[in-house]
Amino acid sequence: ENLQTLDLNGARLTAVPDWVRKLPELQNFRLVSDRLTIVPDWIGELTRLTDLMLGGPGLDDVPSSIGNLINLLGLDLLGAFTRLPSSIGRLAELQALSVDAPLEALPGELRELAKLTRLSIVNSEITTLPGWLGELGAVTELNLGHGQLTDIPPEIGQLTRLSVLRLADRKSTRLNSSHITI
Repeated sequence: ENLQTLDLNGARLTAVPDWVRKLPELQNFRLVSDRLTIVPDWIGELTRLTDLMLGGPGLDDVPSSIGNLINLLGLDLLGAFTRLPSSIGRLAELQALSVDAPLEALPGELRELAKLTRLSIVNSEITTLPGWLGELGAVTELNLGHGQLTDIPPEIGQLTRLSVLRLADRKSTRLNSSHITI
């Protein structure tokens, strides 16, 4: 009941165990499993979480209740899901977001994450980044590798604190970045 950190990485689980729900003091939770396919909606009840890592190649949905985790500082998600819930915009304290999934688009609600300093979106199907990404003024590190990205909007140049930009190992061979200044 007083457990603050739980690391189940590599456990051959298909779902987040129900007993995790009974850990009110949990702050750090990690579960990445090649069998994980379900993240229950009650994950949003773990409101003391500050760091959450969840994923597996069969995970095809992220519950909208993840937006209830208002104390999250770091969120790492891995799976086969093609979208993030719009509720992610409610994670006002979030400083680091890492997503390894075939996302088709970024939810506009991400622009609400004023404290976000690290954003990593890898293995996505996104070809063009939204211009509003330039509004994330706190971002210092942006990783967009291993995906289909072909165009970087000029608004990326508004990220004045950006010190690391990774575009390595994209699946596409063309990248139009000639119209930006960083």
